[in-house]
Amino acid sequence: DAKFPAEPLAEVLTDKFNAFQQICVCRAVRPDAVVPEVQKFIAAQMGQRFIEPPPFDLKTCYEDSTCSTPLIFVLTPGADPMTELFKLADELGFGDKKLKVISLGQGQGKLAEEA
Repeated sequence: DAKFPAEPLAEVLTDKFNAFQQICVCRAVRPDAVVPEVQKFIAAQMGQRFIEPPPFDLKTCYEDSTCSTPLIFVLTPGADPMTELFKLADELGFGDKKLKVISLGQGQGKLAEEA
């Protein structure tokens, strides 16, 4: 099973080791299966909320930022915070005149330096 690749290993170890010891053995034998096993362990011991990322709140992130600690978005395919960013900019009175959006792809360094 792609979601829990170490299940066959866990079935063999269940009688001999506790859950944490099983993760240690898993790391030695199947390092590719450690992350899902650790997630299962944390969910069982502490609760599912400890393995789920919190919802993204741009306004809270903005309030935590300063001129020396700016917001930098590192995006994954399919992620697009621009709508939320423009909405927050309008809400805070930055609008089109103060907000500068620069995509830091290849050849964009000069534009970033001039901004």
